[in-house]
This record gives sequence, structure tokens and C-alpha cells, in this order.
Amino acid sequence: MAKKEIVVLGAGYAGIRATQDLAKLFRREPDYQVTLINKHNYHQFITEIHKPAAGTASVEHARIPIFDLIDESRVNFIKATVTKIVPEENRLIFEDGQEKTYDYLLIGLGADPEFFNIPGLADHKLTLRSVNAARLIRTHIEKMMAEGKEQPADKRKAYWTFVIVGGGMTGIEFAGELAEIMPKLCREYDVPLEETKIYIIEALPNILCDVDDDLCKHAQSVLEAKGVEFIIGRPVAKIEEDAVYLKDGEVIRSKTVVWSAGVRGNRILDESNLPTAGRGRVVVDQYLRVKDHLNIFAAGDCAYAVNPKTGKPAAPNAHNAIDMGAVAARNIYNLEKGKDLEPFEEKYLGSATSLGGRSGIADVGKLKFKGLPATIFKEMINVKYVHSIGGVPLVIRRLLGHLRK
Repeated sequence: MAKKEIVVLGAGYAGIRATQDLAKLFRREPDYQVTLINKHNYHQFITEIHKPAAGTASVEHARIPIFDLIDESRVNFIKATVTKIVPEENRLIFEDGQEKTYDYLLIGLGADPEFFNIPGLADHKLTLRSVNAARLIRTHIEKMMAEGKEQPADKRKAYWTFVIVGGGMTGIEFAGELAEIMPKLCREYDVPLEETKIYIIEALPNILCDVDDDLCKHAQSVLEAKGVEFIIGRPVAKIEEDAVYLKDGEVIRSKTVVWSAGVRGNRILDESNLPTAGRGRVVVDQYLRVKDHLNIFAAGDCAYAVNPKTGKPAAPNAHNAIDMGAVAARNIYNLEKGKDLEPFEEKYLGSATSLGGRSGIADVGKLKFKGLPATIFKEMINVKYVHSIGGVPLVIRRLLGHLRK
């Protein structure tokens, strides 16, 4: 008799948590096979990707090898890119044409950038969504610093002006890291610091829209003190190779646009004819089961899970993704064992945002932190997460690795 195949698609925050939990839940069940499929052989810390992108940390800071996180005797890992899900046939199609069937599928594919049909954006942007993207951004910034030196004085401004579109956590944290390292880059490439510019453009009236107003103001003032300029409430209209056009007519000359202004569900979901809403996120019920497909679950940024208390979809953040992964794993097990399914309940655990160096803000219920305490709190969150997926040995290995660097 063939084993029942439980396939987890994606090794992000939701996928890793679900894979580990499924391996434990079915550890004494030889008739079940847990398989994890991911296009990379590592798990990415998307919430830490801003550091290697700016160059304040190596790429190893933002990834962990998958084989450090799974028990190979319980989990089959396949490094592959899935291009289509065929839900009617319980089948996945890989980029190379190979296929895999499943009995249960848990989709944890995360999100893609959303470009809002802005002219020129798709051709002239960098996105902060992966380790590889972080490498490209870091290399591009250094290339601009060097190439600017070779240009006539009236052409240098576009090379040494760096535009970040999006004033959410990702954009703010990247701006903080870039501002932190800019004096070092200027010394290395013999560029006058006063000739460099870092802009954050946010279409909404405020940055960090879900964060306490006082903390938002503090974050803005800290970054402004580091040389970051804010353009708030003024959307982008068009992007060209060396210019950003705002809807109010202002033009910013820049050859670097880092886009962090919105996400949508992975495009595979729409292309696979799964039910989607809210920019391509797959619609799930309170148990994270995909509508009309009772053996498919979704978790993390790609899942459109409505919070019954607010009527809004659960926020696409790391702690929701982790919780969703755990709930979806338990519900697959419960289905097989004839137990009641467990609903996903969104819990707000606060937030922590780094602003470069020892600067930061954190919001934990009624407690608000600024500066070094907020930075320490954020690092504690990271350590707690690493411990939850890899235990003390992984925490120590990563700490020693960072110290050696």
C-alpha cells in the first residue's frame, strides 16, 4: 500500500513550522510521507533581509540551510520550482516538466511584489524579497557609488541618489541600514557624503501605518537625523532608468529604486485557478482550508484568512505565518484521525522595527520601546524564533558564525 503524501510547498515561516510539526505529529505513522518542496535549499529570514541588502550583514544572516531544520528520516526534501498546481488531479507541475502527486497539500508560497501597474516600474526596480535580491541590491549600490565617480559632475546626482518606495517596515528598516553604512561606503569609494541622498516615498499619509503614532514620529526623526529624506502622501506615477516621477509633477533623478510598497499572493495561485482575493491571496476558511478543495490548506502571506473579529484578512507578517503553519499542520493530522478541526485565531503580539545601528522602535501591547531597548527586543524575537525551529544548537551555531564575521 502506497504511503499517503503530505506535501508542504514553500519553506518560509509557515512552511518550515508546518513541516516540522507534521513530522512530529506523524512520527509513529509509517503510512504517511511528509515532503517539503522549495526552490532554494535554505530557509530565508525575510524580516532580516534588509541587512545584507544594505551591506551591514552577510547573506548568511538572513538564511538557514534547510537540512539544519528538518529530520531527513522523517521529511523528504525536494529542491524544485513549482510552476502550477492542478487541484482537480492532486498534482504539482515543476519547472523542468516533472510532476508530483499529493494526498494533502499545504501551500506556504509567501508573496510576490505588487507593482500597481505603474509605468516603467517592472523594468527599473529592485525588490527586497529574497536573499538573491539582497545580493543584487548590495552589488548595485556599490556599482552606483563607483560609476558615479566616472561621470561629469552634473550627472552624478542620479548615481548617488537612492530611492526606497514604501514606508512600511521593510522600507524603513532598509533605509536605516543604508543610512548607517553610507558614511563607510563614501569613504571606500571616495564619494562626498553630502552629495548622496536617500529618499523614502510613501503614498499613504503616514509611514508604518499600523504602528503607534509617537513611535512613527520617533522613527522618522531618527532616520532624518541620519540623512534620510521623506516624501509622504505623494504617490509615484512613473519610473524611468534614471528618474522617479511623482503624481504631483516632481521628478527625482535616481538610477536606484528599491520597491517595498506592496505585496500580492504568489502568482502561481491565480494561474492554478485557485480561489483568490485581496491581491491574489488564496481564500481559506477558518481552518485554513482552501475553498472548494478540502485536502488543500494555505498558510502565511499567500493565505486570505478573514479575522471574524475585524472582518479583515489576517496581516501578512511573520508571527501570523508561523501560527498558521502550526494550525494547518494540526488540522491535516486531525482530518486523518477524525478529530475536530482547530480554527486559526489571529493574535497581535506587537512589532519591532530596526532603524540601523542601535536605533529601533518596538510596540508590545501597552509597552513602547525606543532606541537600544527596542533593538535588543527585536534581537530577542529573532533568537526566540531560531530556537523554536532549531533549538539551542542552532542558536549557538548562528551566534558563533556572526561573531566570526
